[in-house]
Amino acid sequence: MNSTVQDHVFTRKLESFTPLSRDYSRFFYTDEIREIADRYHSFDIFNRRVVFLSMENAFASLGGLGTIVKYLPAKIAQTGELVTFITPLYRKNERVKAAIVAGQLEKTSTGKVFESGSFNGSFSIYKQKDAPVPSYFIDCPGFFSATSDPYSYDDPHLLLRDALAFSVLVPYAMRELGLTHNITLHANDWETAPLAITSKLAMLRGIVHSVKTVLTLHNSFDAKLVRVDSVFFLGRPAPNSTVLSAAIPFVDAPLTTVSEQFARELMADPLQRWFFAPHLAPMLSRNPPVGIDNGLFGSASKVFTADALANAKDGSFTKLLDEKRIRRRALEEALAAKIDKRIVGKLSFPDKKGNIPILFMSGRFDLTQKGFDVVCHAVKQLPRGSVKLIFSPSAPTTAQADQFEFFAKTARELDGDMVILPFRIDDELYRLFLEGSSWLVMPSFYEPFGAATEGFLHGTPVIARATGGLLTQVDSVEPIKYPGAGFSVLDTERIASVKPDGFLYRENYDSFNMVDQWRQIYGSLPHDRMMVPLYLAMVDSARRTIESAISIKAHSEAYGQLILNGLDALERFSWDKAVAKYRRVYNCCSRHAI
Repeated sequence: MNSTVQDHVFTRKLESFTPLSRDYSRFFYTDEIREIADRYHSFDIFNRRVVFLSMENAFASLGGLGTIVKYLPAKIAQTGELVTFITPLYRKNERVKAAIVAGQLEKTSTGKVFESGSFNGSFSIYKQKDAPVPSYFIDCPGFFSATSDPYSYDDPHLLLRDALAFSVLVPYAMRELGLTHNITLHANDWETAPLAITSKLAMLRGIVHSVKTVLTLHNSFDAKLVRVDSVFFLGRPAPNSTVLSAAIPFVDAPLTTVSEQFARELMADPLQRWFFAPHLAPMLSRNPPVGIDNGLFGSASKVFTADALANAKDGSFTKLLDEKRIRRRALEEALAAKIDKRIVGKLSFPDKKGNIPILFMSGRFDLTQKGFDVVCHAVKQLPRGSVKLIFSPSAPTTAQADQFEFFAKTARELDGDMVILPFRIDDELYRLFLEGSSWLVMPSFYEPFGAATEGFLHGTPVIARATGGLLTQVDSVEPIKYPGAGFSVLDTERIASVKPDGFLYRENYDSFNMVDQWRQIYGSLPHDRMMVPLYLAMVDSARRTIESAISIKAHSEAYGQLILNGLDALERFSWDKAVAKYRRVYNCCSRHAI
């Protein structure tokens, strides 16, 4: 969708936002609703402060939200907005421990009491030194005990307890920090969504004076909210049975997502609309979500010299491709030197000229989203030696052992053509893999935004399934057809761009039983999914696209042009543009009352 039309849609959604006032009576008493309304009327938009909330932070993160936290609050502050960041302190996390010892995190308040429902006790606040915006970490005994990342619990109920505890504690922490008037809370994902409720309870209890809430979804994950948890933490039963369905009616602006395409998919795509989030459909139909594309995750690396880029812009790609081959050799050397007993499989390179394409695939080991197994099935159907596959997922949990065995078996079958590094690799090795690979592969079943731009930043074209933010980021060499209704609004001119920077693929499958097909996929282990027609179509589409990528890699000028186009495409993604839209959402939030 071109920028003018996209901005018109964005503006229309903001202007049509209507507070879901009738939902208030399901949770608040009449006199409480009047009190909240009075506080809202006193909200001073010209003296507001944005409090950015996230379970992820600089010391404990897992996915894209941790990266967004690194950039977005600081970019918002650069516009003149007053911004504060609040997050949990994960005391058992090794990086957090080291930050406390090194003095990066300094305790500023201790033994502060709180009470909400049956949840009561004391908490402490730490401040991060030299943070780009004032950043505070809440420590509470018995909570925030995750180790490697905020979600690393075997029992998912512990994450829910952390989320509810954090949402109760934030208003108390704000009072301690002197942040009580004209506060716009920017919550992120379901874990901080309860602030839409707890901040209002805090206003009624006199903990804070005037607070409004906006919410951004970086995924459609949700959690069940049973009566006993709601009563324990909130003091009364929640109005709905999940965290998001309970919180969204009390958000004070349209729900935001991290891409316009994902906002549409929440409303229309069978996987989101009928499988993951059917319980959100009634409230989203009343206030449709708005999409705000992320900026760049990082700055352009110095993969190519100025001379190579200048020559490429003049149509000569020899120097650029020579420098790309240097990066590939660095990848091969780093991989050969990496000794770790957890590594499964290996790559062999009989062709010393580096003509065999290398596919790089990484990310969270989540087979409900990432679709890594699709690529493995597709590569298994190619002639041996056609491609080399590097797979670097986060460490699978014990519960995921059966899923991981499929990948280990595949690596053994593809001896010399596939290697798996099933752990979080360091930043330097990740950079070498990005720069030296021929293609970054992102086969996600869904992807709210994704990190295709990371490939472009490092001089590597992208192969991706056409979904969510990946569709926003990648201009495809080959046009694609989208199944079903709800996709007719897509910008078909941009999909068939004259400046392609990779390949998008989409399975040729359009059926009335799509939801049942997804249910079968999610109910099967990776090796059994090939029995599902939708999945089989996905593998077939991925295989044909990889074959096209192999072909274009063999034509040096065409491949060099993709690299150059990817670097040029980075200009489309700007944190300044994202911030401008978020500020418009804050304005919408500020001016509305119930």
